[in-house]
Amino acid sequence: MKKNVLLLLLSLTFGTLSIQGNAATDGKKPTKLLKKFADRVESHDVKGILALIDGSYKQIQLIGTHSNDTVKFIGELFCGYNAADNSTFTCVALSDIKKCVFLKLGDFDSKTNSPAYASVNYRVETFDGKKVKINLTVVRITTSTGVLFRLAGAVG
Repeated sequence: MKKNVLLLLLSLTFGTLSIQGNAATDGKKPTKLLKKFADRVESHDVKGILALIDGSYKQIQLIGTHSNDTVKFIGELFCGYNAADNSTFTCVALSDIKKCVFLKLGDFDSKTNSPAYASVNYRVETFDGKKVKINLTVVRITTSTGVLFRLAGAVG
């Protein structure tokens, strides 16, 4: 069991490093990342979604809180308020999502600190017509090779 956990941690670490090495951004706005996330949600691409999630967030939530339960981890990203009444809190399973639309990016909390955080809003629509507004966080990380953007959800 310990061997499996160690292998998972190593693969996530090296996967994150290889993704960071291949990150291409303009260094200013994470627009490509945000649209790519929406596309991967619509195509139900679990591995693709996980590749866009911040590595530290995955370690805390996926490995720590959810004991590597990817379905539960991904599912909790898509919790928010029903767009019709903006008061009913609900969660949507990835397999039920028909459409995911990037709505708005907030301002980063710092222009110079790394990491820096900004809120991002999406609207997901299910196959049965339910629309849910979700909030995620964009993490901006400054590395020796440039700026990297990744997504995170709620912690807890």
